[in-house]
Amino acid sequence: MMTPPPPPPPEITLVCIPVAANYTPIKGSQIVVCMQCMEPVWFSPSSQALRGNIHVLCGDCAGIQVMLQTLAGDPPQFGGILPNQSEELKAALDETNEETKDNDSSQPNPHPH
Repeated sequence: MMTPPPPPPPEITLVCIPVAANYTPIKGSQIVVCMQCMEPVWFSPSSQALRGNIHVLCGDCAGIQVMLQTLAGDPPQFGGILPNQSEELKAALDETNEETKDNDSSQPNPHPH
């Protein structure tokens, strides 16, 4: 008796920030391309850790995909935040806050008391 084949990997669509948006990427991010328009996007370490059938889309193409699926009567399901993604975002915000503090402390106070 033959063993049945394993189930196919899950299909996951990730919406990634375009490189052109000029956001500071999460440390360890790589540049990949949107599967629809080939726009370069940031692919974070938490995204890199995913396994399965990964579809990478920029925000514009993801919006179009949602609209088309909804019009076809098959609205997409949203899975929420990825494992470790909240920690990545917190670290990036902490780093940005530190840089802001460093920049503020090096500037003379235009309104001394």
